[in-house]
Amino acid sequence: MSEALRKLEIKNRPEFIKFVDSFAKISDSFIADVQADQISVITTSPDSTLIVYGQYKCNATYCTSLNIPDSKKLVRVLDTIS
Repeated sequence: MSEALRKLEIKNRPEFIKFVDSFAKISDSFIADVQADQISVITTSPDSTLIVYGQYKCNATYCTSLNIPDSKKLVRVLDTIS
């Protein structure tokens, strides 16, 4: 039995890295909600005085929520992927 291939299509990788990096500058972790046509991200500052929410347009074949515990590491990984 095979599962359907899960695919997340990002059209402009440098722009997406800047989007993720903006959240990495605020907090070490964030939550990303992947929908069919967008990724919604929410995070808070370490002292919880600032809540930041953003959306990025993309195409996905699945919907899920992702808990990203180390956003700076994710940015470094995305930078190495060509």
